[in-house]
Amino acid sequence: MFEKFLERRAAKKDPRFRAFVEAKDAYESYINEMNLRFDEMTAEHCLRARGDPRMNAAERGFVMAIELSEADSAFADTTTATCQLGFVHHAQGNLTKAAELIQSTLDMLRTLPDANRAGDISACHYHLGVIAGKQGKLSEALQQLQISRQIDEANGDASGMYLCNVAIAKFSTNA
Repeated sequence: MFEKFLERRAAKKDPRFRAFVEAKDAYESYINEMNLRFDEMTAEHCLRARGDPRMNAAERGFVMAIELSEADSAFADTTTATCQLGFVHHAQGNLTKAAELIQSTLDMLRTLPDANRAGDISACHYHLGVIAGKQGKLSEALQQLQISRQIDEANGDASGMYLCNVAIAKFSTNA
């Protein structure tokens, strides 16, 4: 709750942060309403996401946040917005583009000063695993999901472990 307050306050002062917060709000609004795990999303769900104004606003907002962050040399913010843009593309079914953005995020995370980014890294591996599974690359999917699961276990993230376990079970039965 306090985090949301700080985001709102910062967004009033900084156009870069405002673009990010508005995009994040639009994305989360859609994702929460959809109430599906990414591994459950069908082509119909992705089509719906591509046509939803909130997802289109999120995409535009994250692109703007990336551009403004790059202009300000705010590399951590560029990384976060790139990751979120990858998640938008994943929800929209643009799997190749999503995987490129999310892999780029992982590459950028490795160059940032040491900070507690394990949750971000786990989310990237989870999405890359689900994307690979949807593309029929089952061994890659399982590898990515196992990495995510291990990070979540180390962090005591029960929700993350659950999501990974469900996806691992789903893609293991297809292997």
